[in-house]
Amino acid sequence: MVADIVKYTNMKINMLAQIYKTKDVTFAHTCPEEIEALMGILIQSGGKQDNCITVAEMWSKQHRSPLYCSAMNEKRFNFLLRSLRFEDHTTRNERMKIDKLAPWRNTWECFLDNFQKKYVPGNAITVDEQMVGFRGRCPFRYYKRYKPPKYDIKMNMACGARNSFMLNGILDLAEHRRP
Repeated sequence: MVADIVKYTNMKINMLAQIYKTKDVTFAHTCPEEIEALMGILIQSGGKQDNCITVAEMWSKQHRSPLYCSAMNEKRFNFLLRSLRFEDHTTRNERMKIDKLAPWRNTWECFLDNFQKKYVPGNAITVDEQMVGFRGRCPFRYYKRYKPPKYDIKMNMACGARNSFMLNGILDLAEHRRP
């Protein structure tokens, strides 16, 4: 999965390098270690609840975590977030006609495959739906006027009953319009 992310991210970096030839930005290609470091920063920021502060604050002397600074600098982090891609954008339109989850399909299936390979559930499995807050654009998100995350994606999940670790998940891809 990381190899695919590196491949598609480097394709996007090549496109950005052609567009912004005069900008003073590093257009160096990424590698698996750097993508893993980027994911580590994102996971750490979620764990520390730094997701409600700006990127500049994450690297500031007040809020800075040693992990952020040791992994990469702020400019590279912003550039990689902008360049991060999980699929081949050249074939996206054709795939989107068939599958609404086309941009994420391979990554999603890889996650599920890894969940099922790495986790052996106990005797009890729970099946339920979960609404996951989502701020991006997609045709299958739900709008809820009076809830804190106004937009959600609905997911039906099978989880281990003891620790709620996800074994399988099916996204509700029905299109929902805002009332």
